[in-house]
Amino acid sequence: MANEICILINGKTMQIENAIQKWLDGEISLGTAANWEKDEIRIISEIAYSLAQQGRHPEAIVLFKGLITIAPATAYFQAALGALFLRLENYPGAINHLDAALEMEPNDIVSLANRGEAYLRSGNKNAARQNFEKALQTAPQVKPKQIDLIDETTLALKRVRALLQICQA
Repeated sequence: MANEICILINGKTMQIENAIQKWLDGEISLGTAANWEKDEIRIISEIAYSLAQQGRHPEAIVLFKGLITIAPATAYFQAALGALFLRLENYPGAINHLDAALEMEPNDIVSLANRGEAYLRSGNKNAARQNFEKALQTAPQVKPKQIDLIDETTLALKRVRALLQICQA
């Protein structure tokens, strides 16, 4: 058996067939079975993010979907897909991916804001309001002089406050 193909998983050498079987059985991720390195996943993630920033949404979606297959326990990839589907006005798709992201990270303010907006735009004001209120309750106490800091969470909270007023109108 000198021609067997082996890979290293968690410090253990494993035959490729065993790795594939463990993946099929749900014991390891595809990324682990294929022996992907964290740096490789990070690079693909950065490319996908860059494509999304450039407005190249279909290409970014393909990469983020691939990343979900390779590293399914990463909430960021689900959240990114949710945000992309929200931009494309695919509200059911956005909600689906944001649900998955929030299952892993229930207090992620940006995902709560995005899911709330997807619900609002699809006509479900009650679900939107619940997401917005949870985002506001989850938010760390922001000191008055910190309010002008521009970061993703601060921007999401400003958006939540504005969208919550629309829900209440």
